[in-house]
Amino acid sequence: MGKIDDNADRITALIHQATVMWLNDIVFTWRWWLAFMLTFMPWLLWLIYRKKNSADRLLYVALTVMMVSVILNVVGDQFGLWHYRYNLVPIMPTYFPWDFTVLPVAVITALQIKPRANPWLKGAIFASVSAFVGEPFFQWIGVYRLVHWRPVYSLPIYVAIYMLANWMLVRRNRFAPLDDTP
Repeated sequence: MGKIDDNADRITALIHQATVMWLNDIVFTWRWWLAFMLTFMPWLLWLIYRKKNSADRLLYVALTVMMVSVILNVVGDQFGLWHYRYNLVPIMPTYFPWDFTVLPVAVITALQIKPRANPWLKGAIFASVSAFVGEPFFQWIGVYRLVHWRPVYSLPIYVAIYMLANWMLVRRNRFAPLDDTP
């Protein structure tokens, strides 16, 4: 029990140190503003251009993509495969805009474009752009640092995320209306 408590105390001290560093060196830098804009702008654009009759189903899919993305990103960060240097919020170990906006909005937007196209082809295109354009871009601007990871490793993960989203949108349409009966 003592080891666990000591470890928790060290983690708390490191989080405090990271928060001080974030306040002094990160908040309001151009990379922080980029994170801020990437958190809100894609959702605003999606709200304008979405297919309104499918919005509820698309948001259901986006929420699932968010959860999967956050879980995988936390696991990768905690195992030291990569880390983020310019977080929007100091206590988040992942890059908030990627997990909560860029990735889910990209997925639901891709699902809306040519909905009858081959989902495997769309998933491969989505995964390729995410792994070979998105990740290297964030690495290039200094937000994302690969430690024991390569973008090619992300390719099958992004395909799987897209195919899960496609399955949820296309196959999971049996929502019953809510009523007052128990």
